[in-house]
Amino acid sequence: MGEAKLDVKKTGGRALFIIILSVFFGIGVNVSLVIKYAQGQFQKGFFTEEEKSSVTFISLPQAEEFFFTQKARFIDSRSREKFRKGHIPGALNIPYEESDPASLRSISLPLGEVLVVYCDGEECRSSVHLAGRLRELGYSRVKVFFGGWKEWKEAGLPVEPPL
Repeated sequence: MGEAKLDVKKTGGRALFIIILSVFFGIGVNVSLVIKYAQGQFQKGFFTEEEKSSVTFISLPQAEEFFFTQKARFIDSRSREKFRKGHIPGALNIPYEESDPASLRSISLPLGEVLVVYCDGEECRSSVHLAGRLRELGYSRVKVFFGGWKEWKEAGLPVEPPL
């Protein structure tokens, strides 16, 4: 019986040591992340105030309304390869990576037309960046469907080519 008490104390002591070690390790990891955040290393993951104020975000129901009433031109900012695999019917593919001001000026879209820009979904920001470039060129009625292709497809809405 004396050995059992000794084993319990030994095991309890080891468990306490592991817990204390884990707490210190966790604190160490989080402190380094806070320092990195303070240095601005995670700023790319968030929208800047300028981005938020210069873009109008729309929801899936609003995107559906624009689509079914044909009151907007949809622009897919994803790569050409992703666009070929599937997109919102009638969408124009302008990959963000290829959207320098000169190439955007060559696209003939009326400046007053409502443009709905989308990409893969919430984890993708190319639609926000492309919308900003379009606004800089004088397109004042630019909207971003932030749910993008992923939300559209999951809702069972029309797609090209049919999946």
